[in-house]
Amino acid sequence: MKVASSMVTAWLLVGVISSGCGPSQTELDLQVTEISDVIIATQTEESARPTAAPTSITAQVNSPTEVVGLASIEDLTKAINDDPNSAIAYLSRGVAHQAMGNLNRAILDYDQAIALDPRYTLAIFERGNAYFEKGDLDMSLADYDRAIGLDPQFTAGFNNRGRTYAALGDLESAIADFGQAIALDIRFAEAYYNRGLAYFDAGEFDRAIADYDQAIELETHLIASVYNNRGNAYFEKGNIDKAISDFDQAIFLDDQFALAFSNRGRAYGTQGDLDRAIVDFDQAIALDPNLAAAYSNRGVAFEFKGDLDRATADFNRAIELDPFYADAYYNRGNIYLNEGRYDLAIDDYSEAIGLDSRLYEAYYNRGFAYSNLSDFDRAIPDYDRAIALNPQFAEAYFQGGLAYAISGQNDQAVSYLSSFIEIDPNVGIAFYMRGVTYAEMGELEKASSDLEIALELGLEPTVKRAAEDLLEELGQ
Repeated sequence: MKVASSMVTAWLLVGVISSGCGPSQTELDLQVTEISDVIIATQTEESARPTAAPTSITAQVNSPTEVVGLASIEDLTKAINDDPNSAIAYLSRGVAHQAMGNLNRAILDYDQAIALDPRYTLAIFERGNAYFEKGDLDMSLADYDRAIGLDPQFTAGFNNRGRTYAALGDLESAIADFGQAIALDIRFAEAYYNRGLAYFDAGEFDRAIADYDQAIELETHLIASVYNNRGNAYFEKGNIDKAISDFDQAIFLDDQFALAFSNRGRAYGTQGDLDRAIVDFDQAIALDPNLAAAYSNRGVAFEFKGDLDRATADFNRAIELDPFYADAYYNRGNIYLNEGRYDLAIDDYSEAIGLDSRLYEAYYNRGFAYSNLSDFDRAIPDYDRAIALNPQFAEAYFQGGLAYAISGQNDQAVSYLSSFIEIDPNVGIAFYMRGVTYAEMGELEKASSDLEIALELGLEPTVKRAAEDLLEELGQ
């Protein structure tokens, strides 16, 4: 079976494959807290939610220490009426609107401030922040470009443009911008934190950890999030003890940190401590009843404990909370697959693939379901796709080889079974199946050799008798 994944991104822990080369197992989902918004002098804490929007940015005006937003919108409107040409008054009211979530009104005020002063860097920057919050990343990027063009030393501009590049999936540009922010201010803790997130997304876990280390040393206000995310990086490196230690520290610093409880539960589950995992998932859900990943991960724990009814209920709840949660569909599909409800499993795997086309285990398991329905014409393309996404996915070669063999495509069957054997040369059933295929092709010496190796490695009693009978027949 398999477990759910998510994002600021969803990062998957590759599932355990059963020794019989059956369906791919469940995966546990990890949650990473988001990239930090910044202002020029202070940073605002981001929401500790897996898909939370970035927090609004408080801009600075008048002096390096005066923060806009202290005056009411009513007072700022009066100031504008008194002086309609005051760009700073429009900027200030825009910031106030943005803080209240009135993004369209904020953008109108920023537009007016920029119309009055086309080189008003801070107004352009704040408008970029508002566009980012609206999800209009292209407009956001354009404003950050313009602000940086006006002020090439604008540290916060590089940081927030990096955040936008990250949201667009351009991690290389994001890392470059966070690096430039750090070059301009070597003690900019949040830029280290953000670059760590980008390195994590890029799979560069050692670099991510180094940046998180630096953010911790600089005592960022995001310290609990940094420990949580460094724990995720250690988890991906397979250092589960260090991951748990970091999740412990994140929880010590913020005992309301639902994501950290969910992530620690995931780590406990990986160690096989399902009871402690469930306790942590329960706590995560108590703190945040809308945290879909916690339900999905708890479902995985229940699944491994054999409580399929509770597991299915948790996967259903995760999907209800987040209909775009690919791993929740995948995990529920695994339950249907193991129950022999192949049509339902195929539906869930198809939904998961539609939401995340990189989910190679879903292709493999859907192919496995099709194989169980003897629909090899559909099974084979799924095995092929799983292998294209993960060329080291041994089980896909094995099941694909069987499907090709049953379909009478012996050359492809031998190729796939040979690839499986290259990856894992100690599985007797693979040599047996290749030997049978060679026999079908009339290559009797190769068939005999494979059958002998299969018997040496060990086979189940019924398969062993079949191998011995075939060897005897070939000897005649």
